[in-house]
Amino acid sequence: MGLSALLLFLPQGLPAALLAGALVGAGFAGVRVTGEVVMAKVIDLDAERTETHREGAYYSLVGLLGRAAGALVGLAFALLTPLFGYVSGENPGPNPEAAFRFLVAVVPGTAILLAYALTALFPHEVKE
Repeated sequence: MGLSALLLFLPQGLPAALLAGALVGAGFAGVRVTGEVVMAKVIDLDAERTETHREGAYYSLVGLLGRAAGALVGLAFALLTPLFGYVSGENPGPNPEAAFRFLVAVVPGTAILLAYALTALFPHEVKE
């Protein structure tokens, strides 16, 4: 999935970009839905094992992680000036196309690859 985000870096024209966006978007949609399904399963397993309902704690943690992701968005935008000379919409620097490609392909691709690496460290077997 992380590599598919890098496909958004390749198109040179609008039709190719729309096609790449549709293909990658379908994959990202599946990832978004899968996260909700996994969260429901984790909450159900926890409630079954502990006989305690802690849905609020789980959803609060997800909210906290979402806010932390917002900080990463700020970091990505902060990198635009040193990497691409971007100042504003009126002064986009010498290569605004590369800056846009960086934001829509490199940043999400890197984030997904990092998430995949962290997921590989998580124990996947369920102990009864």
